[in-house]
Amino acid sequence: MLSLWLYDPSQRGDLRVRVSSVDGVEMEIEMHYPEGVAYPGDAIPVKPLTTGDTSSDISLRRVRNWIQECLSQHKCSSWDTVTPPLPTRVLDISSDLVYLALGGGRREPYACLSHQWGSEHPLRTTKSNLDCFETYIDWDDLSKVYQDAITFLRRLGIDYLWIDSLCIVSDDEQDCDREVLNMPSIYKNTFITLAATSARGGSMGMFSQTPVYIDNSSSSSSSSSVHFRHPLHHFHHYASPALFPLLDRGWVYQERLLSPRVLHFCPEELAWECRSSSHCECHAAAHLAPSSAQPKIRHEKAIRTPEAGLAAERWRAVVAEYTALKLTRRADRLVALAGVAEDFAAHQQKAYVFGLWRESLVLDLLWRCVEYPQRGGGVGRAPSWSWACRDGPIVYEPSLGSVQHQFAWPVQSAASSGGVAPCAEVIEIKGPVVELPAQLGRFPKRHDFATAFYSDVDGLQETLGREKLFGLLLVRFGDAEYSLVLRRVDRGKETFERAGLLIVYFSGDHADETSSVMEHWQQSESGIGYDAANESNVLII
Repeated sequence: MLSLWLYDPSQRGDLRVRVSSVDGVEMEIEMHYPEGVAYPGDAIPVKPLTTGDTSSDISLRRVRNWIQECLSQHKCSSWDTVTPPLPTRVLDISSDLVYLALGGGRREPYACLSHQWGSEHPLRTTKSNLDCFETYIDWDDLSKVYQDAITFLRRLGIDYLWIDSLCIVSDDEQDCDREVLNMPSIYKNTFITLAATSARGGSMGMFSQTPVYIDNSSSSSSSSSVHFRHPLHHFHHYASPALFPLLDRGWVYQERLLSPRVLHFCPEELAWECRSSSHCECHAAAHLAPSSAQPKIRHEKAIRTPEAGLAAERWRAVVAEYTALKLTRRADRLVALAGVAEDFAAHQQKAYVFGLWRESLVLDLLWRCVEYPQRGGGVGRAPSWSWACRDGPIVYEPSLGSVQHQFAWPVQSAASSGGVAPCAEVIEIKGPVVELPAQLGRFPKRHDFATAFYSDVDGLQETLGREKLFGLLLVRFGDAEYSLVLRRVDRGKETFERAGLLIVYFSGDHADETSSVMEHWQQSESGIGYDAANESNVLII
């Protein structure tokens, strides 16, 4: 049985055939003409030939072309005319000898390596070997990923490379603290970042040699015959952790967004991202996702947009994307995103408050946990009102920009005048507060209400009814009202901690009302509604 999938080349640029055997085995094949032939018409697209060898001269030439296009047509570098200084330490790879060199304020182009350590720990610089490494690092002691990165950069003509495990003294706490704070600027000022996107650890190496063509024609042929190859895997559409494990890491998210240019070493080809465009060797990147949907381009547009609402929406999307990724150290929840926050703060002139923003604080409070909540521990974590105090994925409602009415307002936020410097852990919100029923979500049937309670406190669902909970009504949009669920920790000071998010959906007679659905329910049940309770100032820690 033979079935033909035909995609409009203007939409996908693909022509694929799915072949099914009598025993149920299916194989999908991509057809294309090689570049350089006259366009034959009909539906078969013209695409570059790919070798499947990311260390090949053909791949290197493509990278040079991408770099030249970026330098001549884009403004992707973090500097205009003056090359930024080297980091504190870099690997000097300009000769056959590899050694640690001090930056010393010198202004030279350098590259960064984005990688994951895996189960095997890579070679690290320590106090005991620092002097030795400043003279010589044995090639055989370097992991295969490090060797491949150095080899590729030498061919590209770049003399300096920054790698975290070698350019930071791992057992010097002061050095670690300083360099971790410098990491955002290190990646922002790099000329290019090499990403070992398909390598699970250092021993696997960066290069891949994967046969992609299944016909007898040579991948380097200039023949006008149709070529047949296995469809290549692309992270632009879906970053499968099995194929692109690096993109599943939290720290890498920041490295990817901040670097002006990223070259991904994928299972079958090289892929390119800069702040203005994306490419891959098979020429599918532009068809798989529009430029506006690609992370680096989205980030660049968001931090520079004059529309504050769009920037705030993009930040909430950043939180959702980032929190779905993995971190080895739970205490890094905020630290590993600090550079992205600095970008937003610098361009948008906003004040950062533990993963939220003072100017959009009420809407930024409307986060909820996707999975069963677990309170994150360790140094550097956040207060209860911040998503950063919880482990696991965080989501926001998709259309917070369409708020119809805001009921609560910050009295005093916990941020400084700008930037991402440490700040107090208490926020003060003024809004209507009511005591909630013992069983959240059980509303009387005579009302057209439906509720959803999202707890972000361990075990709270099991203790409902045994402690008083309060609702702070924040906003209404669409057919729903959103309230923070709070529990009191200090009666005298009206101090609370966040316990979850309560959403009340309504319809019928209440759908067009401007007053609060919670007001109707509370008045009918207990005689205490948001209006009856008046507005209160509450401290949330």
